[in-house]
Amino acid sequence: MSDLAVNGVILNQSYVQPTCTPTRAALMTGRYPFTIGLQQGVIGPLEPMGVPLQSKMLPQFLKKVGYTTHAIGKWHLGFCSWEYTPLRRGFDTFYGFYTGSADHYSHKRPTITKGKRTEYLDLRNNTKVDNGKGGVYSTYVYASAAEEIIRSRKPEDPMFMYLAFQSVHSPLQVPLQYKTQYSHIKYFERRVYLGMVTAMDEAIGKVVKALKETGHYENSVIIFTTDNGGSVRKGGSNWPLRGGKGALWEGGTRGPAFIHSPLLPNPGTVNENLHHATDWFSTIISIAGGEPPEVDGTNQWDVLAGISTVPQRETIVYNMDDSKKFKAGLRMNNYKLLVGGMARKSWVSTPESEDAPRRRRRPKGFSKKQIVQLFKPSSVIPLHKKTPVSKLTLSGNEPSMNVKPLKLSSLLPLDKKTPVPKLTLSGNKPSTDVQLLKLFSLLPLHKKTPVAELTLSGNEASTNDQPLKPSSVPPLHKTTQVAELSLSDNESSMAVHNDSSHLEPINIQQVFPVQELVDDGSMKIASLTGPQSVEKDLLKMKMDDYIFWNEFKYDPSLQIENRVLNILGGYFRDRTKIRLYNLEDDPEERTNLSDVETNTTLLMLSYLAEELVRYKIPLIRRDNNRGHPMHWQDVWTPGWCTAQW
Repeated sequence: MSDLAVNGVILNQSYVQPTCTPTRAALMTGRYPFTIGLQQGVIGPLEPMGVPLQSKMLPQFLKKVGYTTHAIGKWHLGFCSWEYTPLRRGFDTFYGFYTGSADHYSHKRPTITKGKRTEYLDLRNNTKVDNGKGGVYSTYVYASAAEEIIRSRKPEDPMFMYLAFQSVHSPLQVPLQYKTQYSHIKYFERRVYLGMVTAMDEAIGKVVKALKETGHYENSVIIFTTDNGGSVRKGGSNWPLRGGKGALWEGGTRGPAFIHSPLLPNPGTVNENLHHATDWFSTIISIAGGEPPEVDGTNQWDVLAGISTVPQRETIVYNMDDSKKFKAGLRMNNYKLLVGGMARKSWVSTPESEDAPRRRRRPKGFSKKQIVQLFKPSSVIPLHKKTPVSKLTLSGNEPSMNVKPLKLSSLLPLDKKTPVPKLTLSGNKPSTDVQLLKLFSLLPLHKKTPVAELTLSGNEASTNDQPLKPSSVPPLHKTTQVAELSLSDNESSMAVHNDSSHLEPINIQQVFPVQELVDDGSMKIASLTGPQSVEKDLLKMKMDDYIFWNEFKYDPSLQIENRVLNILGGYFRDRTKIRLYNLEDDPEERTNLSDVETNTTLLMLSYLAEELVRYKIPLIRRDNNRGHPMHWQDVWTPGWCTAQW
C-alpha cells in the first residue's frame, strides 16, 4: 500500500462517516446518510432495513456506460430483502458476506439464540451459499476471488471492482506468521491489528500484480479508503487526532485514502483539499465517462489529478442524528462545529506508548476472540478509463507519514479579544406559526406581532468604547464594513401550525444579525444545493428586527425538522453542548471557540438548520426474529422483509 500511495496521490483531508454502513452508503449513493435515514449507525443482522431503493447505486450508473461490475467482500448495506442485495443493486457478480463482524476463518456471524451466543454462516457466491471456505483466512479468500475475475477477462473490456476487505474489522484474527512480525509490541490487540494490516497489504499486492500481468494495470485507477476511524481501545490509532470510531471528532471521521493510477499526471503528491466519501460516487462515474446525477458528492478527478487548483468542496456535514440524543457536525472551510454531547477527553496516544489503553475483561458468554471495531480499509477499483488523460511532468514531493495540520482558508476572521455583548429578550413571545430555518434566518415572530425589545447586559462594544445601541450591530474591527445579505430566489420553506398535517409555503424575509466581516464585504460559502461555492452578500440589518436563538423552546409535538431546530436553539443557550474549532490552528480539537467567534457559530448553526429540510427520520431499527438463521437452515439469508423505497 505504501508504494501505491507514495506513487499516487494521498488525500490528506479525506472524510468518512463515523461507522461502517453510513460510509458505504455514502460511497454507493453519493448522498449524506442523514438524507436517506442511515445516519444512526450500522445495520444489525436482524434489522429489517437497507439502503432505500430510490437511491440508485454506483454500479447501476456504471452499467449504463458499458462496465461490468463486481462486488467482493463485505456488503453491510442491508440484506433482509433480496432487493437490497448486491445483485439487485447493479452488481453483475458478488462474492462475500452480507452482515458484519463475521469470523475470519469460519465465515460465521454470531448472534444470540435462546440466551446463548451462536454463530451462523454468512458467505455467498452470488446467491449460492459457499460452505467450502471454512478454515481459510478471509483476506486470502477475497484476494483470490479478485484475482480470479481479473485473470478470466479481457483487459480491453471496461470493469469496475468493489473490493471491500474484511480486515481490519472484528474479531481480531490473523495467521501466526503475520502476528509474530510484531512480537516486540507488548499490547496484544495492537500486535494482531498490525498483523492484519500486513496480511491485507500482501493481498493488495497480489491483486495489483494480477492487474499488471494481465494487461489491466496501464488503464486502471485504484482507490483506497477507510470507512471510519480506528477503535482506539482495540489496536487502532488515530493519534494525534481526537477520538475514534463512532465519534464525530476528527479521529472518527478523517481517515487514510489515496488514489493510484498510471493515468495520473501528478504521482507522488499530497492533496490538501476537502474530500468526502460521497465524492467517490461522482468521481468514479466521471472517470468512467458517465454523467453523475445531482447528489451531495462532487467530481474531484480534476483536483486529484492536478488538472485544476479550484477546490470542489468547502463544506462537509459530518452527520446529523436525532435517533437518541441529537448530535451534528459541520465543516466549513477550516472551521468545525459540533453540536450535542460528545466525549470530553478522547485523545489516545499510539498503542505502543506507555499510556495506551489496556485490554478489558472479556464479558461472560462470549468467546476469547474479542470482538473489536477497527477502521476497515476497502479498495474500490474502477479498472478502465475510456478517456485518456494527458501526461504532465511528475512532482518530486513525497508524502509524510505524519498527520499534517489542516491548511484551509480562514472564515470570518474575528478579534478573539473582543467581548460579545450579551442580549436578552423581553416582551412578546413567539407565536404558534413557526418557520423552518433557512440559511441566515432565525425563528421569526408572528407577522402581526411586534418584535420583542432587546436589552443589553451592560457590555459595551470593544472597538470604539461606545455603548451598544439596540438598532446597530457592533463592529469587531474599526476598518471592517458590514456586507449585504440576500437570499437566493429559489429557496422556500414551510409554515408549521399546531395542526402539523397542515403545511403551506411561506417566504423567508428574516435573517439573524451578522457582525462585521471581511474588508471587501463578502465571503464564500457552500451552495445549499451542492458543493459549488457561491457568493453571498451580507446585508446590514437592525438587531431589533429579529429574534435570537436564545428564545427557542423545545416542543416535541413539532415536525421532525422543527423539533431538531428547537434542539439546536437549546444548544445555543447551553454552550457546554456546542463546540467550534479552527482546524487550521487546532487540528487536535482542544480549544472551543464558540463563545469567542459567535458570528461563525451562528452562521454554521444556520447552515445546519438549513440542512434539516433534507433530514430523514432514521429507519426502523428493531430486530425482527423472522430473519434469525435458525428459521433459514442456519444461514444468514435474505427474503424475510419488504424492501422500502
